[in-house]
Amino acid sequence: MATEADIAELDDLRQSQAYTASAAVVLSAICLFLFAFAVFFLVKMNTRLSRLFLALAVLLELFALSQALLDMALAIISSRMVNTLLDGGSKAVVLSMQHKHVRVSLARQALLAINNTITDGLFVSLYRCAVIWAPSPYSKVVVAIPSVLILCTAVVGLYGTFSNGINSPWVPYFLALLTNFFLLALTAGRIWSKSRNATLALGAKASHRYNKILEILCESSFLYFIHVLVYMIAILTVPILTPLPSLVWGSMAQIVNIVPMMVMLRVGMARDSSRQDEARTSHGGDTSSYGMAHESKEQYPRTEC
Repeated sequence: MATEADIAELDDLRQSQAYTASAAVVLSAICLFLFAFAVFFLVKMNTRLSRLFLALAVLLELFALSQALLDMALAIISSRMVNTLLDGGSKAVVLSMQHKHVRVSLARQALLAINNTITDGLFVSLYRCAVIWAPSPYSKVVVAIPSVLILCTAVVGLYGTFSNGINSPWVPYFLALLTNFFLLALTAGRIWSKSRNATLALGAKASHRYNKILEILCESSFLYFIHVLVYMIAILTVPILTPLPSLVWGSMAQIVNIVPMMVMLRVGMARDSSRQDEARTSHGGDTSSYGMAHESKEQYPRTEC
């Protein structure tokens, strides 16, 4: 028969999983909302790059939904374990549920490690850094260093998931922070350098595009950086099953996908706005809120083709 200590321990787990699932569901809905708008603008762009971003957006959304579903499954399993004990069920049944909980939890952690490698590493931040540094003779060295950090983060994260070899659970997240900061410094520093050169050569207006890119880059990286830092501090200072670590853990998998989704959405919106401006200029008129062009004889003379 289960003791009160057993029930209390499982009840703490149940509450923790409920917090995690709640955060995951809320942020998963936000990610889905961003995904829908990103798809809308990327389809309108209809370029080779937009199709690549579209495929990436679909992959990120699948990661986000999968991890939200796993968090919900963990909450349901932990709740059933507590209810089984309270109803006088056998420990064998609870033990079977506990094994299932462990397997689902391992799948959730492994999925986050893979998701983080893809989004913050190989297909997003590293690609962005490689493009920015492409003309430089030092590009291979610049890309090689964060590549090693990304692979180390992935290996340590997966090793810590499937073994008990790492006694410090904060190590993979510290490596993720280090990788993110290093990529941000390399990319943002290169953009700032190009912006400065453009300003010196062509004036302040020439650096507007670089400044906008720098703003988007810093905003997205800062959001992920702060989130991982809060989780690291939480697991080092408070018990793992308390509300703060549970909420941050549930939202982390969604933030990993929300950040690049926001970048793709902003890029799509900027491209669409630019195309509308070009169309308005070519038609010699202003575009109303309904997308209809009106002639403006005072500003643009009427031309005949």
